[in-house]
Formats: sequence, structure tokens, C-alpha cells
Amino acid sequence: MDEIKMEVCVDSIQSALNASAGGANRIELCSALSEGGLTPSIGLYRIVKNKIKIPVHVMIRPSGDDRFIYSDDEIEAMKTDIIIFKENYVDGFVFGILTPQKTINVSACKILLDAAAPIPVTFHRAFDFVAEPFEALEVIIKLGFKRLLTSGQADTAENGCCLIKKLMINFKNQITIMPGGGISEHNLQKILAETNAVEFHGTAKKIPGSRYSQRSTDNSTRIKLIPAKTCISSASGPKINLDGPKLSSSGPILNINSSGKMYSPTTTDTDTVKQMMRIAADVLQQRFL
Repeated sequence: MDEIKMEVCVDSIQSALNASAGGANRIELCSALSEGGLTPSIGLYRIVKNKIKIPVHVMIRPSGDDRFIYSDDEIEAMKTDIIIFKENYVDGFVFGILTPQKTINVSACKILLDAAAPIPVTFHRAFDFVAEPFEALEVIIKLGFKRLLTSGQADTAENGCCLIKKLMINFKNQITIMPGGGISEHNLQKILAETNAVEFHGTAKKIPGSRYSQRSTDNSTRIKLIPAKTCISSASGPKINLDGPKLSSSGPILNINSSGKMYSPTTTDTDTVKQMMRIAADVLQQRFL
């Protein structure tokens, strides 16, 4: 292994360009990071694919339902999307489907995997909602997924390091386990050192109006909705924007998505990608000392 690979999750052309310019190994392309990431349009994909040279993996997710349970019609739509992206030379897919019992929906996943073949597929963070993670990962491997994206069933990968490490120990020779969720330049070294992961997933974003990078990955920044009477702005804090995105001269803006959750509109930062790649290189070097 000559490097630890970085996958950057993006939902815009500019973020894709910035990720590529920063040295990322691969991007996960989606739309609506404010909803946790949905299937991108074919138009967005074609422009991104034409403008960057690194592999583009596409999210296949028809709605922002955090249960990751889909109807037969939605599964058919996901299959159709897969076929269309295959016809446009996609490098990989990212999806995951669960049952109401919080197990892997084997039959639905198999339909999509068959449609995607031979393109490699990542099982995304739906895994973080399964009831039995070790049993679920065995199923994921048997189905033929090549990669698992997980925060270790915690709110962030940093807090889920313990489970990620155990998964690495038990399954590292059978599937690539990729930590993701709240990874930034501030905690990357710790996560890679504790888990021995060989890939990681992040957005490398910065909040507009701030010099600090966003501690977020495949899901957008999400915080509990604040009651309206407490939604006040101050010179030292973010402004709550109920009317859609706008620029602010006094700090970052929080917008509200369709689920009533707040998020900050952001773009992947080239310098942050470079910094995270340097951190990963340093960690790899330490592993061989």
C-alpha cells in the first residue's frame, strides 16, 4: 500500500473541482447534502465526469428517508438510475437498503447489485442503523459489496472508532472498511491511527464566512431545530436564515432543510483536502516505523 486513500463527498461542480485539485483519490457525487445526499442528476454527473480525472462514484438514494426503507417503485427507480449511469461510464455506486427490522434488505440489494455489475458498489451509512453490525457486514460481503462506509454506528467516526476497529480486525481482508462521518483535519490522525483504515471519507468543507473547516462528511451539518423564539443572531454566532441562503458579513449562515434540520451551505476546500492528504501520508509513514 503506497497511500491512504481519500474519498470526498460532493454535491456541486465546484466542490468536485476543488476535491480533484486538492489531490483526492475519488469523489462520491450526490445531490442535496442538506438531506444527507441523494441521487445526482445525470447532467451534474456528466459535467463532473468530463472535468475531473479521478474516479466518480455516484450515490443512489431516491429520498431523504433516514430509515433507508424503499418501496418497490423506488427500488425500480434506483435500478433505472443505475442503468443510466452505467451507460455514462460511472466508476462506482453507493447505496444501501434496510428492512423495517433494521437488517440488510437482501432481495432489494441484489436487484441493484445485479444491475450495477460489474461496477463496484459501496454500502453506505445505512449500515450504522442495523441492529447487528457483525451479522450485517457478513451479509454485505456475501452480496458482493466492495466497500463499507461507516461511522461505527456513532454520530461521528471519531466516536465510533471502537466498532470500526473491531470491524477492521474481523473483516479487513474481505471488504474495504472506510470511516466517514464528522471527519476533519482536526481528528483524522486519531481516526486513522486507532482504526488502521486504508481509506477515509469526508467533505473537507469550510463554512462560508469562517476560517474553520466543517466537521462533516457524507451527511450535511445537522443540529437540532431551535424553537423560533430562540432563533436569534448575534455578532459572534451564526445567523438563522429562514428564507433561504444568503451571504452574511458577520458569520456563517444556517439554513433549514425540508426535514426541519439546519445545515450550513458549504463548498469543498482545496487546501483542506491537501492538508488531510498530508495527514494521511504521515499516518501511513508512522505505520512502517
